Amino acid sequence: MLLLSGCGNVLCQAQTDKQVDSLKQYEAQKRCEQLVDKHMDNSYRDGRDDNMPLLQESIANNTHSD
Repeated sequence: MLLLSGCGNVLCQAQTDKQVDSLKQYEAQKRCEQLVDKHMDNSYRDGRDDNMPLLQESIANNTHSD
């Protein structure tokens, strides 16, 4: 996840480095990073939610009670 966050940082730098005002550039970069982070969090959560029923089924099928 840290690697993806670093990629988001580089992507945002590339998109915001055209700003002339350094404060506006910083603000635009932070907004971009927040959007990237939010998207990654949502994507991770969706994938986890999709896999949870499969995990529960596997646990139920592989749990032996004596």
